[in-house]
Amino acid sequence: MELTVIGVGQVGAALLRQVDRMQRQLPELIGEPLVVRHGVVRHPHRHRGCPTPTHGYTTDAEAAVLDPAVDLVVELAGGRSWAPLLERVVGRGVPVVTANKELAAWHGPQIRRVARAAGTDVWMEASVGGAIPVLRTLELSWPGYSFQYLAGVLNGTVNFVLEQMAAGQSLSAALAAAQAAGLAEADPEADLSGRDTQRKLAVLMQLAFGVAVSPEDIPTRGIGAVDASQVQRWRRRGYRVKLLAQAWHGAAGVAAVVGPAVVPAAHPLGHLSGAENAVLLSGPDTGDALLMGVGAGGGPTASAVLADIVAAARVRRGHAGLSWCRPIQDNVPWVDHPLAVAWGAENPPGLRRLSPRALDSWRRQEASAEEPLWWWERDAAQVGMPG
Repeated sequence: MELTVIGVGQVGAALLRQVDRMQRQLPELIGEPLVVRHGVVRHPHRHRGCPTPTHGYTTDAEAAVLDPAVDLVVELAGGRSWAPLLERVVGRGVPVVTANKELAAWHGPQIRRVARAAGTDVWMEASVGGAIPVLRTLELSWPGYSFQYLAGVLNGTVNFVLEQMAAGQSLSAALAAAQAAGLAEADPEADLSGRDTQRKLAVLMQLAFGVAVSPEDIPTRGIGAVDASQVQRWRRRGYRVKLLAQAWHGAAGVAAVVGPAVVPAAHPLGHLSGAENAVLLSGPDTGDALLMGVGAGGGPTASAVLADIVAAARVRRGHAGLSWCRPIQDNVPWVDHPLAVAWGAENPPGLRRLSPRALDSWRRQEASAEEPLWWWERDAAQVGMPG
């Protein structure tokens, strides 16, 4: 089985090293050797610290992915601009594996529709949660089931930064430590602003709720206004500050929000350390289910990509059915949920049903821009959807 890999940066280089290291095991798993044929990069002559694809590096993405000898395309470059080319790839019946949460959030449903029509797959496990198999669990263990609520810590970089701030570092010093540890990009704006988490939440809503939403419609705050003294103060009181994603699904529609929240340290979401991620899912039949693991770094993300490659290869040889094929509903109405309305709303619908502590916290935010946090409590999170 021959691959084209688009983007050989931190994750791509880790993937090539993993493929090389597992050359003896992979044929046993998929029934044939796994060969990286092309690597699509901006700078073909740059040293990357990983094995070179058999046909080298190229800047010609179209030629590399449409090569008739290529059996699968792996996209790790990021950005939305790859959508048209990947639609052409799956339209030819060639499966695609991607770690691109931006692509998955905005274009995932459409690319999946094209893939289904052509009898192939789109695999995107690595776009959310790093090494945590959350999307595969949703698709294969709960196929078609619609959860009512999900919450998650979905950005390992931010979780690491907040933990360092709790230990006494400033935001800038904590970010520098994350970059030195290989957990943060040179430009961390998408992480710190919450936009990375916003995109991942949109992807999760596709598979947990069966709905397509635009990430831009999710009210989002990052951690730029969070001060280290706040994080340390809440830690002393037995709480942790987390960049929390939440979404609700009910008969009337959906709601979602991303922002820094105060979470009890004893709760699994508050107990996460370093670059760990977690996703909490709740439904009337399932109760609560929690998936957690390492959510940042080249190695963990590459391991999720390789797992998708192996799964796609096994499908190609008839060992399993199609994956990532859940029908996605478009144009789902948005509902003003009490925890998802715009910050500063005087009396959001249903807010009276929150616990007194959550209500006081919400009102305090309007009066104090210095406290850009909300409380997260299980009773508050469980407020039902209208209708």
